[in-house]
Amino acid sequence: MEEEEPGALSSIVSVFIQSTPDILVSLNQAYTEKNFQTMASLAHKLKATIDILSIKSLFEVIRKIEHIGKTLEDQAE
Repeated sequence: MEEEEPGALSSIVSVFIQSTPDILVSLNQAYTEKNFQTMASLAHKLKATIDILSIKSLFEVIRKIEHIGKTLEDQAE
């Protein structure tokens, strides 16, 4: 994270911690219901914060979920 205002990182982390559990529940529900468009949308929503916070372990995973939701490829994965 480059040259952010003091407290900006703390604010981003706080919002991420508060909002991510609900997004993950919705993401799981969308998967269960085979609502791939919603999966893509929710993954996209998480992707920006994952990138900002440099959560490298999730870079590929969140992009794969978004890609599957958009293209309907590799649904079994």
